[in-house]
Amino acid sequence: MTIFYPDVSDYQAGISFSGCVIAVAKATEGTGYTNPDYAAAKTRAANAGAYFCAYHFLHAGNGAAQASYAFSRVGSGIPLMIDCEPTYNSNGSIASAPQISDVVAFVNQY
Repeated sequence: MTIFYPDVSDYQAGISFSGCVIAVAKATEGTGYTNPDYAAAKTRAANAGAYFCAYHFLHAGNGAAQASYAFSRVGSGIPLMIDCEPTYNSNGSIASAPQISDVVAFVNQY
């Protein structure tokens, strides 16, 4: 069975989760960014009866510190997904790309 669900970040702040079985919202990025809509998204999911999950946008380097930061904002009891993809410069070239070692460090610390 395939379950489709919204995966939202601060760009979709305030989106309704009405009718959703699951809702996923960006919680954190790197070691210093928390989505300002994260707590409200969690509340909207609960009000809609949707199962709630969070995600962390992983940057290259220091996966363990990023895991500690993410956990400090998400806490226990909320499933967390890692969004692992490159970031790009304005000219389209890759600015930064997390490596497998970053993912492993994140998972081991989390």
